[in-house]
Amino acid sequence: MKEEKKIKLAVLGCGNMAAALVTRFCNEFENLDVFTFTPTNKRAVELAERVGGQACKTIVEIPECQFYLVGCKPQQFDELAEMLRPHLNGSAVIVSMMAGKSTEVISKKLESPKIIRVMPNTPSQIGKGVQLLYFSKSVDANEQNFVEELFSSSGELFIFQNEDQIDLVTPHCGSGPAFIFELARILIADLEEKGISRIGAEKMIKYMLYGASSLLLNSTDSPTELRNMVTSKGGVTAEALGELERGNLEEVFKTAIKKAHKRAKDLSY
Repeated sequence: MKEEKKIKLAVLGCGNMAAALVTRFCNEFENLDVFTFTPTNKRAVELAERVGGQACKTIVEIPECQFYLVGCKPQQFDELAEMLRPHLNGSAVIVSMMAGKSTEVISKKLESPKIIRVMPNTPSQIGKGVQLLYFSKSVDANEQNFVEELFSSSGELFIFQNEDQIDLVTPHCGSGPAFIFELARILIADLEEKGISRIGAEKMIKYMLYGASSLLLNSTDSPTELRNMVTSKGGVTAEALGELERGNLEEVFKTAIKKAHKRAKDLSY
């Protein structure tokens, strides 16, 4: 999108995920005026310098914006809301990246009806992310289209009509990359213990995961079918998968996902 009319975006909280997304936004859209804020100002300055925006030391310094991206931790929201609420008007759109924090709670604390929830994941940094989105009813079509265009620059969009589904999917897609990175860590560490160099181990495992993910994405076969193609009866892979089954790996993952979902719900208030 390249329009003459500037759209003002306030970024409240400039952690790694928010910074990565806003950097991509500004690379793709020439009509954004970005204003950044963090309590210590350090990361706000860093992001503003990167995208040609303006770092604000206080909420008061932020001009009236059409969109406010809330990238702080859920535990920090109450304090932020107290500072931000007096400076909002009813037409501002709040785009929340906070895990678990419901649109009802956000709307009540900010006294603002237009709330969008988004749950990105870290591959968004390279434009390969999964973006989970939910729009409150007060968000109009033009505002929704603009936010969809913004986030589509970072990956695939999945829009939900039921807000509860955002929390349901967060452990799978939001936390999911951490599961993959942990698997990579385990495999790399095991190779190192067996005498493979760190550089060699990392490269092999990274390419293995990249290749497997690409095959999964592009194949018409199901994950089960793809797994079975690797698994010969009585072979090496069958022995490994049998051990994972005996260790109840599936139940371990289901329990982890259940606890992550509960944590998201706990953070909603």
